[in-house]
Formats: sequence, C-alpha cells, structure tokens
Amino acid sequence: MKTLGIIGGMGPLATADFYMKLVQMTDAKHEFEHIHTIIDSNPSIPDRSSFIKTGVDDPTGELLASLKRLERMGADVIAMPCNTAHYFYDILCANTKLTFINMIDETIHHALSVADATDRIGLLATTGTYDSKIYESSAIRSGFELVVPPESVRQQLMSLIYALKNGETDQIESIKQKVYDYMDHQNLDAWILGCTELPIILKDGITKYNMIDSTLILAQTCILAVGAKLKID
Repeated sequence: MKTLGIIGGMGPLATADFYMKLVQMTDAKHEFEHIHTIIDSNPSIPDRSSFIKTGVDDPTGELLASLKRLERMGADVIAMPCNTAHYFYDILCANTKLTFINMIDETIHHALSVADATDRIGLLATTGTYDSKIYESSAIRSGFELVVPPESVRQQLMSLIYALKNGETDQIESIKQKVYDYMDHQNLDAWILGCTELPIILKDGITKYNMIDSTLILAQTCILAVGAKLKID
C-alpha cells in the first residue's frame, strides 16, 4: 500500500475532518490495515482567498514547502483538503513527480455521476474559490454549468467559514439560517460543498439539500489511489 501525504492546516478542523473521513471510509478490520498517512498541518499558510483577491501574501511558498516535506518523509500520493488552495494546483504539480489528487475535478466527476443532464447543481464555497472559477472551469470541461449564489450569500458563506476558523461559533447558527433561507428558494437538485469547513458547519443540512461533500469525495479517492479498500455501507 502506498503512503498518503496531506498538505493540511487550511484550517486544522478541516484537516481533522478529512482524516476522520479517511479512517472511517477505509475498509480495515484491524488498525494495521489502515493507510500510512503523513499530515503536514501548517496553519501559517497565508490565506488563499485573500491572496486571490488582493495579490498580497502569496501562499505558494508555504504550500511548496509542505509538499517538499511530505516528499522527504516518503509520501507517494498527495492530497490537499482545501478547495481554494487548488488555485495553486498546477504550480504544485509542476514541482513534484508524485501523484497529486485534484479535489476539484474529483468532486465534479462525482457530481456528474449522481446527476442527470438536466440537474442544476449549486456551488457553496469561499470568495477565493468563486473568484478563481476553479470549480466552474472544471464543470465546463465536463459539460455542465454550476449555479453560483449572489454576492450577499457569498459573503454570508465567508462569515460562516471564518467563524469556524476563528472559533467564533456563537455566530454560526444565525448566519447559517440565512444561507438555508436562500437555498430554500432555489430550485436546485444538489449543492457542492466547495470548502472543507462547510461539511462541518452545514452537516445538519447535507441530506435535506442533497449536498455533495468535497472532503468525503477526496477521502474516498485517496483510499483507492493508495491501494486500500473503500468501505461500502
């Protein structure tokens, strides 16, 4: 079985959620059948959305440093459980010979597998992910378009995400309800959770709104990529 390396810390709770799903979705009868995993959780990686918007505090150097640490420690396959950081995916891939799983493409591929051609799928994400259009570009290559919420809802999503990142959990419920109110008035068949904090924040609405959890999709893809077995319920 190959060794998985994780570029993490964006943020720490999202990285922990990814690793938990990785363990839970691996078909292992004994602990020694789980995946050898190296996690480089670096919360000091500069904010990805902020850089995409302003061009200030480029996170590329820290992302590359994390990648190189994982290489030196023996990783064979790389995963990066941060959607917005995939803005830098091509640069990172150009600096490694390791298999580097693309979280965005895998999530879009899964969305296609569960959706009919007529399905309308929404995207919930950070402003950096919206501005970079990494999800829209992947969807267009696959032959469909995503529905993107208006600016007011995008800002509500960012408030939710940063509330979790900053430990300001008392603000989450009221803001979350505003997001749900918006979703209730949309005639969409599914929603992509295009930020790794969102499956944590919106877990109570995943079934109701048919949300596609990008963190879970990445975990499942990693399990197969390293040669482990996927647990099927």
